[in-house]
Amino acid sequence: MGYSNYYPSDITYSIDGTELCTDISLGDYGDRYGLYTPKTWYGESTKYGVLKVISVKRDGVYVNEKLVNKKINVSFFSARAKNNTLFFGIENKPDSPHPGGFNIFGEKFGDYPQAIKINVFYNSKNRSE
Repeated sequence: MGYSNYYPSDITYSIDGTELCTDISLGDYGDRYGLYTPKTWYGESTKYGVLKVISVKRDGVYVNEKLVNKKINVSFFSARAKNNTLFFGIENKPDSPHPGGFNIFGEKFGDYPQAIKINVFYNSKNRSE
Protein backbone atom coordinates (compact mmCIF):
# COMPACT_ATOMS: atom_id res chain seq x y z
CA MET A 1 0.00 0.00 0.00
CA GLY A 2 1.00 3.59 -0.33
CA TYR A 3 0.37 6.82 -2.17
CA SER A 4 2.29 9.75 -3.59
CA ASN A 5 0.64 13.13 -3.99
CA TYR A 6 3.10 13.73 -6.82
CA TYR A 7 2.82 10.70 -9.09
CA PRO A 8 2.03 11.83 -12.65
CA SER A 9 0.06 9.39 -14.77
CA ASP A 10 -1.05 9.73 -18.39
CA ILE A 11 -4.67 8.64 -18.74
CA THR A 12 -6.04 8.07 -22.23
CA TYR A 13 -9.78 8.28 -22.91
CA SER A 14 -11.38 6.74 -25.99
CA ILE A 15 -14.71 5.94 -27.61
CA ASP A 16 -14.96 2.79 -29.73
CA GLY A 17 -11.17 2.59 -29.86
CA THR A 18 -10.74 6.15 -31.15
CA GLU A 19 -8.56 8.16 -28.79
CA LEU A 20 -10.20 11.34 -27.58
CA CYS A 21 -7.31 12.68 -25.53
CA THR A 22 -4.64 11.90 -22.99
CA ASP A 23 -4.84 13.82 -19.74
CA ILE A 24 -2.31 13.81 -16.92
CA SER A 25 -3.26 12.99 -13.36
CA LEU A 26 -0.76 14.74 -11.13
CA GLY A 27 -0.99 12.47 -8.11
CA ASP A 28 -2.20 9.45 -6.22
CA TYR A 29 -3.72 11.38 -3.32
CA GLY A 30 -3.68 10.00 0.19
CA ASP A 31 -2.53 12.78 2.50
CA ARG A 32 -6.06 13.16 3.87
CA TYR A 33 -9.33 11.26 3.83
CA GLY A 34 -11.78 12.12 1.09
CA LEU A 35 -15.05 13.68 2.22
CA TYR A 36 -16.81 10.33 1.61
CA THR A 37 -13.95 7.91 2.17
CA PRO A 38 -14.74 5.57 5.07
CA LYS A 39 -12.43 6.02 8.04
CA THR A 40 -11.92 2.25 7.99
CA TRP A 41 -10.06 2.58 4.65
CA TYR A 42 -6.34 1.85 4.76
CA GLY A 43 -4.43 4.78 6.26
CA GLU A 44 -1.50 4.73 3.83
CA SER A 45 -3.35 4.45 0.51
CA THR A 46 -5.18 6.61 -2.01
CA LYS A 47 -8.25 8.24 -0.45
CA TYR A 48 -9.46 10.88 -2.91
CA GLY A 49 -8.92 12.17 -6.43
CA VAL A 50 -9.80 14.83 -8.97
CA LEU A 51 -13.13 14.79 -10.80
CA LYS A 52 -12.68 14.68 -14.58
CA VAL A 53 -15.44 15.53 -17.06
CA ILE A 54 -14.71 14.45 -20.63
CA SER A 55 -17.01 16.07 -23.22
CA VAL A 56 -17.18 15.57 -26.96
CA LYS A 57 -18.80 18.61 -28.55
CA ARG A 58 -19.24 20.15 -32.00
CA ASP A 59 -15.85 21.81 -31.93
CA GLY A 60 -13.79 19.13 -30.20
CA VAL A 61 -12.95 17.22 -27.04
CA TYR A 62 -12.88 18.92 -23.66
CA VAL A 63 -11.48 17.93 -20.27
CA ASN A 64 -13.19 19.90 -17.49
CA GLU A 65 -14.40 22.46 -20.07
CA LYS A 66 -10.90 23.03 -21.54
CA LEU A 67 -10.60 22.27 -25.27
CA VAL A 68 -7.88 19.64 -25.70
CA ASN A 69 -8.51 18.10 -29.15
CA LYS A 70 -9.99 19.84 -32.20
CA LYS A 71 -9.58 16.82 -34.53
CA ILE A 72 -12.34 14.71 -32.98
CA ASN A 73 -15.88 16.01 -32.51
CA VAL A 74 -19.36 14.66 -31.94
CA SER A 75 -20.17 14.29 -35.65
CA PHE A 76 -17.23 11.88 -35.93
CA PHE A 77 -19.13 9.38 -33.76
CA SER A 78 -22.70 9.94 -34.94
CA ALA A 79 -22.10 8.02 -38.18
CA ARG A 80 -20.16 5.25 -36.43
CA ALA A 81 -22.56 4.26 -33.66
CA LYS A 82 -23.70 0.71 -34.30
CA ASN A 83 -26.92 -0.45 -32.68
CA ASN A 84 -26.87 2.77 -30.61
CA THR A 85 -23.85 1.47 -28.70
CA LEU A 86 -20.59 3.29 -28.00
CA PHE A 87 -17.79 1.91 -25.81
CA PHE A 88 -15.96 4.33 -23.52
CA GLY A 89 -12.39 3.42 -22.58
CA ILE A 90 -9.97 4.59 -19.90
CA GLU A 91 -6.39 3.33 -19.94
CA ASN A 92 -2.77 3.92 -19.07
CA LYS A 93 -0.56 3.13 -22.03
CA PRO A 94 2.64 1.36 -20.97
CA ASP A 95 4.71 3.39 -23.47
CA SER A 96 3.45 6.81 -22.33
CA PRO A 97 5.87 9.23 -20.62
CA HIS A 98 3.98 8.71 -17.31
CA PRO A 99 2.43 5.20 -17.40
CA GLY A 100 1.52 5.33 -13.67
CA GLY A 101 -2.05 4.27 -13.00
CA PHE A 102 -5.43 5.59 -11.96
CA ASN A 103 -8.18 5.04 -9.41
CA ILE A 104 -11.89 5.30 -10.05
CA PHE A 105 -13.99 6.36 -7.08
CA GLY A 106 -17.75 5.89 -6.77
CA GLU A 107 -20.38 7.77 -4.84
CA LYS A 108 -19.28 6.64 -1.37
CA PHE A 109 -15.55 7.24 -1.71
CA GLY A 110 -13.37 10.28 -2.40
CA ASP A 111 -14.64 13.87 -2.52
CA TYR A 112 -17.60 13.67 -4.89
CA PRO A 113 -20.96 12.13 -3.88
CA GLN A 114 -21.76 10.67 -7.28
CA ALA A 115 -21.47 7.40 -9.08
CA ILE A 116 -19.61 7.20 -12.36
CA LYS A 117 -21.76 8.95 -14.95
CA ILE A 118 -21.83 8.72 -18.71
CA ASN A 119 -24.36 10.98 -20.38
CA VAL A 120 -25.02 10.97 -24.11
CA PHE A 121 -27.03 13.76 -25.69
CA TYR A 122 -27.94 13.59 -29.34
CA ASN A 123 -30.07 15.90 -31.44
CA SER A 124 -31.62 13.72 -34.17
CA LYS A 125 -32.91 16.77 -36.09
CA ASN A 126 -29.39 18.02 -36.83
CA ARG A 127 -26.76 15.32 -37.16
CA SER A 128 -23.94 17.86 -36.79
CA GLU A 129 -24.94 18.68 -33.18
